[in-house]
Formats: sequence, C-alpha cells, structure tokens
Amino acid sequence: MELKKIIESKSFSFDYDRYARNLDFPTSLVVYLETVFSPNLNRVIQKNLPTIEKIYADAGKTFVYLPALLLEMTDLLPYFKPLAVIDETVTSQNITPIVTTKLFAELNISTDCQGGMLLTRTGNGNTMTLTPLMVKGFTMKAFLIEHASLSKIWDNRKYSTVLTDDRWPDMDDTPSKDPELHFNEDIARIVSEIDERIRYLKEKGLFHLLSETIAPMLLPQLSRLHITDDYRIFLPDYRNMEIKMNPLSKTVYFLFLCNPWGISLNSLSYYHCELTEIYRLVSGRSNLDDMAESIRRLADPSDNSIYEKCSRIKRAFLQDLSDDIAKNYYVFGEINEPKRISLSRSLVEIPDALKNISNDQRITRQNMDIISALIKGIPNI
Repeated sequence: MELKKIIESKSFSFDYDRYARNLDFPTSLVVYLETVFSPNLNRVIQKNLPTIEKIYADAGKTFVYLPALLLEMTDLLPYFKPLAVIDETVTSQNITPIVTTKLFAELNISTDCQGGMLLTRTGNGNTMTLTPLMVKGFTMKAFLIEHASLSKIWDNRKYSTVLTDDRWPDMDDTPSKDPELHFNEDIARIVSEIDERIRYLKEKGLFHLLSETIAPMLLPQLSRLHITDDYRIFLPDYRNMEIKMNPLSKTVYFLFLCNPWGISLNSLSYYHCELTEIYRLVSGRSNLDDMAESIRRLADPSDNSIYEKCSRIKRAFLQDLSDDIAKNYYVFGEINEPKRISLSRSLVEIPDALKNISNDQRITRQNMDIISALIKGIPNI
C-alpha cells in the first residue's frame, strides 16, 4: 500500500470547533506529541530538527517540537509573569508527555494512544487530525514529507511573514511640528526584541498551555514603584528589579511621576523650574550651568529632546517587562491628551525631596495663573 493511503488510514480526525475552540492552535501548526517519553524518537528528532522544520515549512506549516521551546519559554517567563515561580520538575524529557496529557484531556482523546504522534489542524481549519508518527517499511523522512504534503493548507504563509504583518507604516522623515504626532511616532518606533520573541512563541501556538505547564497561573499584579533616596528606580515586588535610566531621562520620568494628572506637551515650558530642580537632585550637582541648554530643550515641545527621553523611558521598562505590564509604568497618552504615568500613586514610593519640589512648583504655577487672570481682568487705561 502506498504511503499516502497508509497515513490516511491510520489518522483520525475530530471537529475543531467542538473540541478545540479554546485552544491556542493556529492552522499552520504540526505538533509532535507523545504520552510517554520515547528516547529513540526524540533522539532522531533532535538530530534532524532543522531538516524536519524545513520539510514542513516548504508545505506552509510550522513543526513544533516542545522540548526545543522549553528553554525559550523558561527564559521569557519572568518577562510576562514577573511573579511566576518556575516548576523545575518540568524538563525537556517530560514536557511533551505533560502537554500531551493536558491536550488529550481538553480534546477528549483517550490516553491509551501510545508512541509518537503528529497533531495538526487541517482542511479549512475546522478539523483536527492526529497521526501516529511511524509506519513500518518507510523512512521517517519519507513519512514526514508525505505527511507535510497531506496537511498542506491553502494559506501557506510561513511564520517569518506573520512576524512582519504588524509592522508600523513608514513614517515621513520630515520632522513634525505637532508635539502630539511627534510623541506618538517616537513611541510607535520602539519595538522590543523580547516582545518579538514572545510574539514568535505565541505564533507557535499553545503559548498559554506551555506557560501554565512551566509556571502555574498567578493573578496579574502590579509591583510597587520605589524611588530610593539616591534616586534609583526599583520594582520591589518583581524580585527588586531595577529600571536603569540616565539622569535626564530620570528627570523627565520623575516630572511625570510627580504630576499624576498628566502634562500636556504644549505646556512643558511651565515646568522648566521643576525640571531644573529635579535634575539638581538626580545629578547631585549644585551648579547646572553646563546643563542649562539640555534642560531648556526638555521644556521645549518643538525640540526632539522630550520625545527621545520618553522613548528611552519606555525602552527601559520594556527591557525587562512585557508591554501589558510595562504600559502601567511608562509615560503615555492619547493624541491631544495630557501624557501621564497610569500607575496608581498608592503603589508609588518617592523621597520627600521630590514631593516637595512638585508641591512648591505647583503652588507657583497656580499663583501665576491667578496673577495672569487678574491682569487680564484689569481694564485698559
């Protein structure tokens, strides 16, 4: 009997919408599964993994070998689950049987199925197909080539193209005079390497199942933000993670941190004195003559400086946190809206010296507003 007919006769299918709708399982995946670790099969797969991946890539599929993803997932878990405790009992030898057992329970498949298997989503995406991996009388390579051909789908986009689907549109190189547009353009250009790695794993599928296997789900929780007396930035509830910035970026960050209601970029000139005093604290310098121009540029929304600092602030948090978490800590705001840090100030711990600067400058601005209003009310003589 020809190999194609043998594979078809030994495979069985079931309805995706009925059994697997809640699974993170794109149509492009072919996942190697086993209920019990097979040393021989795993040795062959590990030795020939690049070849196997290419066989399926040529058919528009992505071959997923879970032990190869374990190290990547373990490395990235602290990034999107800062409070997670990694289960060290999950190893490259048992990760596939553990995930297989969970999948079979979800799909209502008997765990009596033994040996290596390939699970794929076939046809128009409404069918899941499970195929025993080995057939006597044929080489594994011949088997995989035929299986890849059978499981080929209409949409043959490879994963590498999926990654580029959400690229930011090209921006006009001409500097914009609109501070709102400039702010959003600079923020949009920041793409974290770690975010790309997480997107890669998510496109591989079974992302949540894998993360739950390696580290049980914890309720989302934001860390406190602690500013030390020497103006270092820590997230104490995320293993005392330090967020590092240069003095000028810290100055901008502390300005927004001390003004929780937000700041319109067009009104930055009103905060020149506050920026100066914050920088004096952060730098530990009393003579700021050589920094006067840098501080002036920070308070000028028509200058690039404020946008660069906001971009660096965002990048500093994205180095260690996923955007879902980091967005609570960096400076952000919709177009034509004040820019602010959304983190609840009940989670913020800052030195009194910073608080006092903000309070003093706010009173000064309020007094200036009152004087300005009074002057406008005096009739011309």
